[in-house]
Amino acid sequence: PILVDARIEQHTLWSVMLNTGPMLALMLTVWGLTGRVWIGLLAQAATLGFLHAASSLKLNYLGIDLIYADTLTLASILHSPDIVLGFASTTTWMLLIGGILAILVLAGVLRRYCVSGRGTRLSVALAGTAIFAVINLVRLPTIIDVVDWDVFRQTRGAVQAGVVGNIVLGKMTTRDVQRQPDQHRIQAFNDRIL
Repeated sequence: PILVDARIEQHTLWSVMLNTGPMLALMLTVWGLTGRVWIGLLAQAATLGFLHAASSLKLNYLGIDLIYADTLTLASILHSPDIVLGFASTTTWMLLIGGILAILVLAGVLRRYCVSGRGTRLSVALAGTAIFAVINLVRLPTIIDVVDWDVFRQTRGAVQAGVVGNIVLGKMTTRDVQRQPDQHRIQAFNDRIL
């Protein structure tokens, strides 16, 4: 039950893969580590819920989608949580706390059930890790024509690639974003100094 982002204008094979691949990797990795598929599914649903809630908040208040650079600022939430978390309503907090309590109760009830064998755990953990390795090691160009996405228009990228796909593409293109030096400005600077 991997959810595909409803905000995508055209559900192409690539946009679906960009949204489901990382979530599948998360589910498989958690399943492999815990031995319980339901914990993997809960981790996936919680992550998707968090990303979509964060993207909706950012879209409502700033008018732009969640991008990869936003994920790099998560550490700043620990220093000053009111800057980011102050935008969430009390209903959101109650749902979050209720969801966590429900997961804890469910985990207590099912702790001895639904355990996968070692072979299954190893294979799904390796499959999830392999998907994460591809996301972290493969570099993409700054413009992806297949989904009409480019790194310089990420703020509207969720419409083309979905919230998760937008973050994944931002991650996979970050090393390729380099500003080309302007030789005329370099020469003008050197002429002034010398």
